[in-house]
Amino acid sequence: MHRNPNLDALFDNLNRNAGKPVGPLQKFGAAAAAVILFGIALAFSVMFFAVVAAIALVIGLYVWWKTRDLRKAMRQAQAHRPGRPPANAGGIVIEGEVVREVRDDHGRD
Repeated sequence: MHRNPNLDALFDNLNRNAGKPVGPLQKFGAAAAAVILFGIALAFSVMFFAVVAAIALVIGLYVWWKTRDLRKAMRQAQAHRPGRPPANAGGIVIEGEVVREVRDDHGRD
């Protein structure tokens, strides 16, 4: 089996530094770096959400503004349909059910 001498030197360096204990200052530095990184990620995510929400609001307002004439025309067309009373005519709502009995012409029920 052929072994690369460059990799042997790399693994020797890793083995030499493996037994070094981590001090309290390094632990504190790692925790502080993690907190700072989390804060930066949170700030970017809040900014991203705000930008997406603002874009969605602008698009929604644009669509609402552009369709206002269409909504007005549809309401007027609905109110002027022949044979149908305007919506909420006097506030009366008639509700009911119809049962229809069908008889056969041959005298059978």
